[in-house]
Amino acid sequence: MTTETSNRPSHVPAHLVHDFSSYFSGTSQEVTDHWKSLHRSEVPEIFWTPAFGGHWVATRAEDIEHIYKSYDSFTSRFGISLPLRGNPERALPIFCDPPEHGEYRRVASLFFNPKRVTALKETARTLAIEIIESLRGKGGCEFYGAYATMQPVQIFLELAGRPVDDWKIIQPIAETLVRGGDVPAAEAAVANAWNYLLDCVKYRRRNPSDDPFTALTQADVFGGRKMTDEECAGNANTILFGGLDTTPATITAVAHFLATHPGHRRRLIADKSLIPAACEEFLRRFPATSQGRCVKNDMVYNGVEMKAGEYILIPGMLANLDERRFPDPLTVDFGRENLTKHITFGAGIHRCPGSYLARMQIHIFIEEWLKRIPDFRIEEGKQEQIRCGATMAMVNLPLAW
Repeated sequence: MTTETSNRPSHVPAHLVHDFSSYFSGTSQEVTDHWKSLHRSEVPEIFWTPAFGGHWVATRAEDIEHIYKSYDSFTSRFGISLPLRGNPERALPIFCDPPEHGEYRRVASLFFNPKRVTALKETARTLAIEIIESLRGKGGCEFYGAYATMQPVQIFLELAGRPVDDWKIIQPIAETLVRGGDVPAAEAAVANAWNYLLDCVKYRRRNPSDDPFTALTQADVFGGRKMTDEECAGNANTILFGGLDTTPATITAVAHFLATHPGHRRRLIADKSLIPAACEEFLRRFPATSQGRCVKNDMVYNGVEMKAGEYILIPGMLANLDERRFPDPLTVDFGRENLTKHITFGAGIHRCPGSYLARMQIHIFIEEWLKRIPDFRIEEGKQEQIRCGATMAMVNLPLAW
């Protein structure tokens, strides 16, 4: 990569500048190589890139986890994703810090009530089986569109109490927000998402039901008051647009790995007891999100001078591929001992509340797909395509069997 210093702030020394953008595309190997190149010895462990007007990037697991947890130094208040920063439509509770974070987090957890999620397990399995059986006789499919954005999304919308057809509305919004990289388009997508969520909230105020949107409108916060429509929409924003894209992204990465690693596939077929550990290792190896934080006050962190308001990217991929934490990190190892240390769901107070649902969906996919389509591969003459941004997803995966 070439290094640009034209917009380098005066407090950033030239040797800490490295030109890198988290928005790029490629095959699985190309994307992995691109991320992993940031662990080369000549790349600063925390560097400044001119991308998107300039921001910091942390590359090592220890720093990434520390920044996740240190809300007193690195705030979420002004947004967590590039290219947008400080947009007025606040996704709650992720765009806030304690003490308000705790109140909104409690409300957001209404979407992931364990009883509600557990009740969906058999529905999720039934839907997975139906989709797989519909594909089984075709000899192949484009997996991301045929399965990954069908089964998990339908279950997620059912969990949220929204009609399945709403996917046609929110899928283009989600795609633009997490992998577009174009500021005007992202701003328009934010506005569309906000209007959609406000409409959902206002409808449930007038027509209450047994669904999370109704629960949001009826929840008490901060000593007993009801949330405003904007607060309800902010909570729904994080849940809907956080989960609708990440689980399909991870499941597609798993499908690609199993298609290209028959030995691992055969092990899972022969011993289903390996699936829980496999799910966790796949989550470590193929994290979907790249979040960020804003520096709260002028400070020096690990010898790096940072100014209040500067953005720092904390990619889960770099944390999970850090050999200092995970020996031989590129290898998928179902027997890996320290799997609980991965950063796929974040860390600290902002750890993803939907992690149980995601694990359930991945487990069901592996079990039911391998039971019905045990031998599959990448279609001859074709290759996968990954698009990276706030979320990394394999948006094209041509499979054959």
